Amino acid sequence: MNRKQVKNEGEYTPWIHLKDVHDKTRVYEYKLEGCMVVGRDPHLCDVAIVEEPTVSGRQCRLYTEENEVYLMDLDGTNPTYHNNVKVVEDVTLRSGDVISFGEMDFYVEIK
Repeated sequence: MNRKQVKNEGEYTPWIHLKDVHDKTRVYEYKLEGCMVVGRDPHLCDVAIVEEPTVSGRQCRLYTEENEVYLMDLDGTNPTYHNNVKVVEDVTLRSGDVISFGEMDFYVEIK
C-alpha cells in the first residue's frame, strides 16, 4: 500500500469535527496537532469510538501536511471509506466530506 512521505507534519493545527450522519448528537471535536488515530480501542486511539463493535481497534489516521488534512486507512478489519470510495492510499480531507468505517458515517468539518 502506498503511503505518503510525511513532511512538515503538525505545522498546521486545525480543529476537526466528526459529526455522526445518523445521530446528530454524536460529535467528536479535536484539535489536530500532527496526527490522531481514530478507532475502537481507547488505549491505542486519540478518538475512541468504543460503543461501535464494527469499528476496528485502530481504524484510520488523520494528519496534517503543508496546510492540508489527510486521511490514511490503517488496514484494520473493516476498511475506511472517503465519500463512498475505499481508501487505498492517503486522501485529502475537506469540510463536507464523509468518512465511513464499520457501520459509522461522519461528516467532516475542518476549522
